[in-house]
Amino acid sequence: MDATILPLEFQLLFNYKLEEEEEGEILKSRNRMLPVFKVELNQVSIYRLIHHEYDKHYISAGQLFQACGLTITEGLFLFELKLSDFEVDFLNSQFPFCDIWVSVEMAKSMASALGVDYELSLLLDNALDDCYSSDNVNRNEMMHNWIVPSIPHLQYSTRALLETRFEQVEMLSSNRKIRTQISRMRQRGIVMKDKTQNGLVRWQVTAYEHHLTKQDVWVDYGSIWDSMQGLLFDLQTLSREGRLVKNERVLPNNIMVGNMPLKRDHLNHQHGLQQVYIGYMIEKMMNELNRISLKDHNTQPIENSTSHHIVFHDRLDMIEQELYKMKKKGNKRIEEIEVLQQRCIQQLNEINNWKIKFEKTRQSERIWIFLFILSALFIVYYLYKINITVK
Repeated sequence: MDATILPLEFQLLFNYKLEEEEEGEILKSRNRMLPVFKVELNQVSIYRLIHHEYDKHYISAGQLFQACGLTITEGLFLFELKLSDFEVDFLNSQFPFCDIWVSVEMAKSMASALGVDYELSLLLDNALDDCYSSDNVNRNEMMHNWIVPSIPHLQYSTRALLETRFEQVEMLSSNRKIRTQISRMRQRGIVMKDKTQNGLVRWQVTAYEHHLTKQDVWVDYGSIWDSMQGLLFDLQTLSREGRLVKNERVLPNNIMVGNMPLKRDHLNHQHGLQQVYIGYMIEKMMNELNRISLKDHNTQPIENSTSHHIVFHDRLDMIEQELYKMKKKGNKRIEEIEVLQQRCIQQLNEINNWKIKFEKTRQSERIWIFLFILSALFIVYYLYKINITVK
């Protein structure tokens, strides 16, 4: 299959579960909606964080690893990342999407090494570097310095952004921004990782950090290796629609974690390496479970049903659009009335001008009639005088 450039989508990373809790008002006030650009590679979403508060854009490298069939642990070892090369939660305990957040330039080198740089060329394009969005908690709105030109102006809203795939964005002038209404509740287009997923990311990063800095003795390594390998083997068998036969499990004694060879006996020497192995294996199991879930989801018939529940910010956007339409219709009606008024004034002026001309004409006619009568009287009088003189 030929590689294709993946189109962009707009989504929001947001800890909506925190909003549903009754307590923690201080945490809620600091709970930000983080705008991202997204592409989907091999049914895995990869994000580009574009929030205005951060000094630069970040790419979710952990999602990139998963899309290419790697765990976070494999990716960390494969690219030999330092702890200073990435962010996990930006020092925010309520961060909605813990991952290996790296700079765009580093993500480009990773994508090139993994052979997906062409597919991700839009997401990693330098032309997006100046795009920023930010949320206003008090006004429940999102402000952008860019627009999607393929969305009509009258339909432009947060919902339209969340539901539109696009291949081009247009930067606004420096003093111009566009605002769209948002709702801080769970809805389509708002994404977060649950505690299990965030915990797994933190665990693997912590294990990787311990492996780089500490070397402690750990015991009972064999049971850890065998149980993890057995569970992974069963999940892989289910993923391939095979039949589980416990006595026929084939468990390897060595594996590759990124570019690091790992043998069963190695777990006996380092506590940090055990943590690395456990975190790596748990993510492998979760990935297999996700594959099984996606396979079951794809085989189920698609129900032709529609939801009658409109989310809050959709209603706000619809009201805003209706107000805009009413305002536009009102302005058009006012313009029509003004044009009609001008026409009436013009017609009145024409009537007044005609009346003035008519009065002048009548006055001139009266003068001529008066002169004619006066002349006739003078002639009659003159003839009368002549007649008397003759007699």
